Amino acid sequence: MLLQWAITGSTAVNYGISLRLHDSTGKVWTSLDTQPGYGFQPTSAWRPGTLNDVYTLDLPDDLPRDQTYALDVILYHIASKHEVGRTTIDGLRIDPHEWKKILALLR
Repeated sequence: MLLQWAITGSTAVNYGISLRLHDSTGKVWTSLDTQPGYGFQPTSAWRPGTLNDVYTLDLPDDLPRDQTYALDVILYHIASKHEVGRTTIDGLRIDPHEWKKILALLR
């Protein structure tokens, strides 16, 4: 998932991001809590402009592929864990084809 951050001014605090993929019943199937750049681009060091960041969510093997999901994107203050912003991306579909794990070959 690619997120684009628009920075209008500098900030003295660090923020984290939480991604939560859930179904229509509210069951969270996978989640990720991290900081921008997986912790290597703290918001306290940002300068005005635009920053692109990529996040990968591991999908569980038993995730039904024939449903529609929503992804909550939550911005929060790292020190206090206080939520400062949230959006939800609805209508996400997972490729319904059969997925198989690829195991590394032993040498």
